[in-house]
Amino acid sequence: MQTSTIAVKDTVMTRDEFLQCFAALARKFEKRKEDVSSTERVFFDALNRCRGTALEHPLEASKLDENNSLRELIDEQAQRIRDVFNQWDRAIRDRDTHADFKKRKADSLLVFVYGKVKAGKSSLGNYIAWGKHDPAADAQQGEKKEPEYFVETSQNLTEQISENGIRKHRKFKVGITETTSAIQGFSLPGLTWVDSPGLHSKNEVNGELAQQYIDAADLVLYLTSSMQPASRSDLTEIKELGRKEHNLAVLITHSDHFPDEDVDEDGNLVHGPLAMKCMEDRNSQLKHAYQMLSDSGGTEKTDAAHCIIAKTLRRAKVFSVSVAYAEEHPDLQGMAESGIGNMLHEVACLAESDGVRAKMIQPMRNLRSFLHEIQDNDIVTIRKHLDNCSRVVDKAREEARRNALSNCQTIAVSIGEQIDSLLKRHAMDNYTFKQAVSQAYKRWIQNGMTKATLAYQTTMETSMPLALDDVTRAIPGFETKTIRTNRKRNIRAKQGAALGALLIGGAATLLTGGLAAVAMGVGGSMLGGLAGGGLGGMLDENETLEVPVGDNAQLVGSSTRKHLRESFDTEMRKVIDSLDSVCFEGLSHWISRMQAQVRNVEETTRTLQKDIDRRIAAHG
Repeated sequence: MQTSTIAVKDTVMTRDEFLQCFAALARKFEKRKEDVSSTERVFFDALNRCRGTALEHPLEASKLDENNSLRELIDEQAQRIRDVFNQWDRAIRDRDTHADFKKRKADSLLVFVYGKVKAGKSSLGNYIAWGKHDPAADAQQGEKKEPEYFVETSQNLTEQISENGIRKHRKFKVGITETTSAIQGFSLPGLTWVDSPGLHSKNEVNGELAQQYIDAADLVLYLTSSMQPASRSDLTEIKELGRKEHNLAVLITHSDHFPDEDVDEDGNLVHGPLAMKCMEDRNSQLKHAYQMLSDSGGTEKTDAAHCIIAKTLRRAKVFSVSVAYAEEHPDLQGMAESGIGNMLHEVACLAESDGVRAKMIQPMRNLRSFLHEIQDNDIVTIRKHLDNCSRVVDKAREEARRNALSNCQTIAVSIGEQIDSLLKRHAMDNYTFKQAVSQAYKRWIQNGMTKATLAYQTTMETSMPLALDDVTRAIPGFETKTIRTNRKRNIRAKQGAALGALLIGGAATLLTGGLAAVAMGVGGSMLGGLAGGGLGGMLDENETLEVPVGDNAQLVGSSTRKHLRESFDTEMRKVIDSLDSVCFEGLSHWISRMQAQVRNVEETTRTLQKDIDRRIAAHG
């Protein structure tokens, strides 16, 4: 790598030009952010509807006993589903917790400044933010866009610090041996500038946070003082930074001096205008730094990690800079002489790099990756738990119905025998028999309800709508069986014979008298009887008789058995249907709604994935 002297004009940039470049970059990031946000809203609307259903208690309306084993099984599966959403919630909270960090990482070019204590990190940061290495309060008023400062605590949270903190002073402290052991920085449109702890100020926690920023950085600036530039200890730190294939630049700071220094009469040091160190010395330091970076990438090691480090260090840039000189000479020539103008130009070039263009569409890539993860893992997990719920509920529901029907069947098969007993006891007494049947039926229904509720492991809080008063109306009444027969009444023939004998005998007496009369009387009686019989036959009439031959008790019994068995079965099915509804209907409805919401999330995810693929392809 060749050494640098003062850069030509087309590689130099003033601070104002630098800020304008990143303001334009911020607008591009904002447009990409709006695209991602609109896509996220569609997805999270569908996801939150599913979440709302998942957070409902599926057994809230169920009348199952509290100790019913089904409750534990369903609660377990439902909790596992909620756990998926809780994991998303925790991830979202983590994202919100690190929202500022992620915004700085994703919505701007992130520059991470690293180096030893008193290497000039704070002065450089203040200059980028305000144009002054240690700005006074009045110097901060003229900026068009004021920087937003932040501090990262050991818990990785953006700290709301005290009145004496960085938010009040809005600058990095300068000139203190141990300036800070925290991560601090500021944001300008399109640019995030992070000042790390001094190399000897790191601890386990802020070192971990610093590594997060290093991993996210688009450019790492390593500052080393011109008093002892690019030492072996510097190289050790730089090689660590090279492990991630970052864009890396080394700044040799404090490359200035006061050529005319003297002591006044009071013994105070006085000096003339600030000047850059001689070009020969600066070039020598640049050459040394480049040589050090080049040598660190030697070929004695061939492992993959070393090759990455070597590649990173060989393409690193080195600048000899003076913040103080750039502050005093903000024009283009002064920026070129200070080396700051070249450094700013290098940073600005990254705004148009492939890496930053990739960074602009990275949020869309991240969203696509998140959707794939939801589709391939979380939705599959939720479906599995829902299927488990559905199987458990279907099995419990079928078993409860089967047991309830079986319990009721034991009552139903005894109905015929009990009706026969009532029939023998109250035969031919309609009122008493129906009263006894009605009372027995009520007992059977009540026993059936009790056995059914036991099968469902619940208790009935309300009575079932049973037609108990109408059950005996369809039972036929007792009746005596008769047959109808016809007969003649013979008493009329006897009466006719007597009358005939009287008439004939009397006539003979009148006509003959004496023995002859007696003889004729006897004969007349015979003739009269014959004639009277004929006369009586004419006087006889036919008669219809109702002859009892039995009763319909057997018919009443069979009809009663059939009717009450059918009625009992119908009422018990109503009871079981009601029990099934109050115990399982709400749960089944919850499962159905969850399945529908999951399908909606899947369909939404697939649609958004296609849209994201199209957008990423369009942005190259």
